[in-house]
Order: sequence, then structure tokens, then C-alpha cells
Amino acid sequence: MKKRTDTANTGRKAVTDEGDRVQLVLFVVGRTPNSQRAIENLRILEERNLGISLQTEIVDVQSDPERARREQVIAVPSLIRKGNGDERRVVGDLSDITSVIKELNLH
Repeated sequence: MKKRTDTANTGRKAVTDEGDRVQLVLFVVGRTPNSQRAIENLRILEERNLGISLQTEIVDVQSDPERARREQVIAVPSLIRKGNGDERRVVGDLSDITSVIKELNLH
């Protein structure tokens, strides 16, 4: 695979294999206000030019409780980052986008 070097909003260089994707899975419960804010903030995060390829998924734990159990989700909303053998989690409505990017190592 070809390597690609990008400079994201942070000015740092992010080197990824083309085709590699970081998977973000957001676990919510129904249409609660916190869940809706988390979904909106995930969309904002997707729109940022981070220099990496994101694949996002939203899972409603009411509709798929087994998935939440398999992923060991104990609080919602929860955002799980998977990719390159690494997994990181953030709990909450994702309102502090800068902190979410830092905690999930998306820069």
C-alpha cells in the first residue's frame, strides 16, 4: 500500500496507509437529548478535515443490546475508536470536539 502524509488542522503530520480507516462506533439510547447531541457532534467531527479516513456507525442499544454487551458498553452515549490495533473510548455527548479528537488520537 502507498503511504500518504497529510497535515490536519493541528499542523501535525499524520501518516496512514491509503485505504486504512479508523472506525468510530457511537452507541446511543433512543432519541434522548444526550444521544441526539452526540449524533450531531459526530457529524461535525466527520466534517472536519482530520487527514484520516473515518468510517462511522451509530448503534442504538435499545435495538441492538447484544452488540453493546459484546463491546462492553456501560454508559451511553459512548464513542469507540477502532483502528490499527488500537481502541479508545469517550463517554458523553462529544460536545468538546477538540478533546474528543485528542482522546481518540484522531490528529
